[in-house]
Amino acid sequence: MSSHSEEVTNSPKHSEEEDNGPAYVAPPGEDSEVDTTLPFTGNNGGGPSSTHSSPAGSGRGVSLPRVDSLMNAAILLDGSTNHAEGDDDVTVDGDHKPPSDVGNFFSAPIQPAKGKYMDLIRLLLKMNVSAADRAGYCDKDLATELCEDVMDVLNEEPSLLNIDITAPPPAATPATPPAAGTAAPVAPTAISPLVVVGDIHGQFHDMVTHVLSQQYDRPTGTPDKRFLFMGDFVDRGPHGVEVLMLLFALKVEFPHMVYMLRGNHEDSQTSRIYGFFTEVRDKFDGDETMWCLFNTVFCSLPLAAKVIAPRRKFMCVHGGLSPLLGDLDEVGGINRHEYGGGSLDPTSESIVDGLLWSDPSDEMDDFEQNERGCGYIFGVDATKDFCRRSGLDFICRAHQLSMEGYCYTHDDKCLTVFSAPNYCGLHDNKGAIMVVDGESLSFKQFTSAGNGGAAQLPATMPWSRFFS
Repeated sequence: MSSHSEEVTNSPKHSEEEDNGPAYVAPPGEDSEVDTTLPFTGNNGGGPSSTHSSPAGSGRGVSLPRVDSLMNAAILLDGSTNHAEGDDDVTVDGDHKPPSDVGNFFSAPIQPAKGKYMDLIRLLLKMNVSAADRAGYCDKDLATELCEDVMDVLNEEPSLLNIDITAPPPAATPATPPAAGTAAPVAPTAISPLVVVGDIHGQFHDMVTHVLSQQYDRPTGTPDKRFLFMGDFVDRGPHGVEVLMLLFALKVEFPHMVYMLRGNHEDSQTSRIYGFFTEVRDKFDGDETMWCLFNTVFCSLPLAAKVIAPRRKFMCVHGGLSPLLGDLDEVGGINRHEYGGGSLDPTSESIVDGLLWSDPSDEMDDFEQNERGCGYIFGVDATKDFCRRSGLDFICRAHQLSMEGYCYTHDDKCLTVFSAPNYCGLHDNKGAIMVVDGESLSFKQFTSAGNGGAAQLPATMPWSRFFS
C-alpha cells in the first residue's frame, strides 16, 4: 500500500467554432494558420453546437470558442492522490511486451464473436506501426468493414452502459448460429475485474504496454480483465488510427469484455483540428472519407456508464456534469446519434455537452460557464447532489491531465483518471488506470513507453501541424 501526497495539476486544451464547418481560433501564443477547407460531416460526425448552454439551464447562452488548449492555464484542476478513507493501493507498473502468440487474447471460455479480426488484433499487438508495416491494417476495405461491424455492436448498446462486475460477463452472441458440430458460446464463470482507462490520445504504445498488459500479462490463474475506456482515443498523439483499429477489433470480437465511451475528441469539429484528420489522410493515401467514417462510428459510442461493484456504485464519463442532468438514468434516454446535428432537444444537447466537456472545481459549489466554451465547471455541491440523487458513491471521469495519472476532488466524490503518460512528449506526467477487483479499488501508475520512433510533438504549436 502506498500513498502520494504531491499536488496534482490537470491540463487544459484548444478551441474551435462552427460555421459551415468549424473554424479554428488559436489560443494566445499559438500560430493561427490552419487549413479551413476540411470537410465537416454534420450529425454523422457529431460535435457540440457552437454556442454554450447557460449555467441556468435555459437553453442556448453565451457563444464562446471551444477551448482545448494546453496553453490555457485557466483550466487547471488541483487535486490529491490521498483518499479520505485511507491509503489507496497504488503500484508503479513496469514495461510489458505482448507474447509472440497472444492466442485469442482472452482465455476460454471467452471466445471471439466473429473470429475475422483476430489476425488484425495479433498484428497490432506486435506494435509494428512503422510506415512499412501499415499495409497490414491501413487498408480502406478492411477499415470500412471494421467500422461497419463495430457500429453494429455499439448500436446494440444503450447510451448509458450498465456494467455489473459482481457477476461474470455474459457470453458473446455469434453473428451467425454455430455450424453443425460446433459448440455454442459458453458464458464465463469467473468474475472479471474491471480496468478503467482515461485518455489515450493516440499513444498506442502506452496503451498496449501498460493498459492491455493487464490482460495479456496477468498472473497465471487469475481471471480475465474487462476494460472500460472513457474516451479521447485520438488527436495529439501519432497513432490514433492504430488505437481505434485495435479497440474496434477487440470490441467486435469481445463485446462484453471491452467497453468504449465517447470523449470530446471523438467529434468531427475537434478531431479535424488536433491531428486525427491529417493522420487518417496520411495513413490512407490521402483518402478523407475514412476520417468521415471514423466520425460516424463516434456517434455510436455510449455517453456514460454505471458501474456496479460489490461495495460501491459509480458513474464513468469522459467530462462531467451539467445543471439540467437530474440523475444518471436520464442519460439512457438520450438519442446520442443526434448530438451535434441540430435535431436533439436543447436539454439533451446541454447534458451531452456536459458529459463530454465539463470539468470539476473545488473552488465553487454549483455550476459556472466553462472556459472551454462548451460544457460546465461543476462544484462540490453539484457532485454530491448528483451522487445522492443517482445512488452513487462517486464519479470517475477523464478529460484532464493529472501529473500522478489520477487525482481526487470534491471530497473524494470526483475521481479523474488520465492514461496518457508524458502527454504529447511535453509534460513528464505519469499515466494511470484504475482496477476494480471485487471489493478492492487500486491504481496502477506508469511512465511513457515511447512512441515506436514516431516524431515527437514539436515544442512549438500548432497541434494541427503535428502530422503534416
